[in-house]
Amino acid sequence: MGSFALQLWDDESNYVTYYSVVKLDCDVPVMEVDLFFNRFNDNEYKEFAEDILYLLIETIGNKYGAVDAFFNRVENKAFALPPKKSDWLESLKLDYLHFPLRLFAYRINENIVILFNGGLKTAKTAQKSRLSIKFYEAQHFVTKIEEALKNGEIGISDDGKSLLYFNENDMM
Repeated sequence: MGSFALQLWDDESNYVTYYSVVKLDCDVPVMEVDLFFNRFNDNEYKEFAEDILYLLIETIGNKYGAVDAFFNRVENKAFALPPKKSDWLESLKLDYLHFPLRLFAYRINENIVILFNGGLKTAKTAQKSRLSIKFYEAQHFVTKIEEALKNGEIGISDDGKSLLYFNENDMM
């Protein structure tokens, strides 16, 4: 897997700034999260993709922030959205039981989330599903992002709401 950059995806929410990965070795670099939503734009899973978008922008971004309850579906180093069932989510009338899509993400804090790609979950685990490639890519991205945070290549702003880049090209 080649190098990639983190790019701002959405910073207009009340509580969360979202970033996404862009693979730099592609002919036309596109944010991974956009590839996810574009793939489900005009098919039978469109409603489910819209539910994830609403979860990201309205529920997490504008109402609650990236709290642990939304990031409870641990997929090795990354997280998968939507979240698993919990009492708190049920109190919000959110129930994603048997939800067919997964979007991989990495929560840095309650204000910064990096979105990857995902897809249709066709088996009990992401690794055994058609999602396996996206699962392993997400693990690679998280490893590189954690290394960059640890090594000081990227940092977090003083207010904890955005990433700061300390190298010239934002690549990892």
